[in-house]
Amino acid sequence: VALQDQIEEVENPSGKNEAAIRLIAVESAALPSSPVSPRIQLNLAIGFGVGLLLGFAYALVRSQLDRRIRSAGAVEKEFGVSVVGQIPKANVLKHDAGARAELAVVSGTARGGDQSAAEAFRKLRTNLQFMSVDDPPRIIVVTSSKPGDGKSTVTANLAAAIAASGSPVILVDGDLRRPTVATSFGLVEGAGLTDVLIGRAQIDDVLQQHSELPGLQVMAAGGIPPNPSELLGSQTMARLLKQLSERAIVLVDAPPLLPVTDGAVLTAMADGAFVVVSSGKTLDTELAASLDYLKAVNGRPLGIVFNGVASRDVYSSGYYYSENADANAKPTRESQKAAKAEAKAVAKVASKGERSPGRRARRD
Repeated sequence: VALQDQIEEVENPSGKNEAAIRLIAVESAALPSSPVSPRIQLNLAIGFGVGLLLGFAYALVRSQLDRRIRSAGAVEKEFGVSVVGQIPKANVLKHDAGARAELAVVSGTARGGDQSAAEAFRKLRTNLQFMSVDDPPRIIVVTSSKPGDGKSTVTANLAAAIAASGSPVILVDGDLRRPTVATSFGLVEGAGLTDVLIGRAQIDDVLQQHSELPGLQVMAAGGIPPNPSELLGSQTMARLLKQLSERAIVLVDAPPLLPVTDGAVLTAMADGAFVVVSSGKTLDTELAASLDYLKAVNGRPLGIVFNGVASRDVYSSGYYYSENADANAKPTRESQKAAKAEAKAVAKVASKGERSPGRRARRD
């Protein structure tokens, strides 16, 4: 009615003539039964869709910008180097700097979750034995991209695992800048590798026997020289490693590859190198640079050792036994799959070792 009166006033202000426009009300205006805004269900749907898109975008950006290595499969796919060992996090592998370290494979130290670490080093030892049956590597350098990746811990426990199997092994501290092997084993640091290299001592004078493992001997670094790279790259060092390899398997705890060239120099004299990668910490660019350094000196990467892997990621299948495991329990489908996967991994490592060129000729 109000609109009709307004039309009359505009069209016929005097009221004398009939308005040209007539408005007829069909029905009265009704109030809306629901509010126009906010529309809760629609807003929730829009918010869910936008949040999902933002989540995907964030995950994509993070995957592109986060260069940390998190899985063994990513290493093998990107670099073409086999992951020969995955070492889980364990209390037995932790120790303060300058303190004596425990060995996971020594009887009495591996309890509960630490048993997984002991089994991981036994598996690494097995993979090493299968690399080349006819000409197995005798001089193995253990290094990493940067400090703190756990290479010394891996070297010590691998040496203990080899010695526990009955094979003699000599662990040489090749880090003449920051030696840690003698301290970790609780041995004397005064004399060692540098004394042999400069002719001040003989091999048997500086080799120290491990108290719990008869097959394990340790050669400490000795005094820190002013020219570590020159000593490690000398012909005297090459002859020393060859003499030691005639007695036992030689493991060399080498410095990291990126800060100094010592690790690459030692690898050039050895049958190959294990490169230790810290899970979730080492960048793919760092590993790529490390492998390039080894390639530049004609060094051979024997494989990647993944260190600090979450136990649930390594042993989620339940294949490895715990101290409270039922000895009569039947294997599960997951454990059978894990066993097959491990067998394939060992066969892959062995086949690569068989296809590799003769290392002895290159070293000589």
